[in-house]
Amino acid sequence: MKTVCVHKAKPFPDEPIPDVQIEIGPIVPEWKTVEKADAFFTDEAIKLEIALYESLPGGTYDRLTGLMLKRKASHFCVSHGMPESEEATK
Repeated sequence: MKTVCVHKAKPFPDEPIPDVQIEIGPIVPEWKTVEKADAFFTDEAIKLEIALYESLPGGTYDRLTGLMLKRKASHFCVSHGMPESEEATK
């Protein structure tokens, strides 16, 4: 098991910062439809993002976002496609 320890944000007065323990557990299940897989991954991502947003310092959260996008950047090197009409380019 891998353990990663990071610091949480400093609290504002009257606004405690929750401790968060993230457990990455069982292997993803099998789905019969793409829609169910999409809903599952979206739900998992929302839960993780909320936990990190509510607990990490802004500087850590911002840099994590950048690092995640940088890691995926090579997947974004394809064209957006041709415009549907000449009007789209004006």
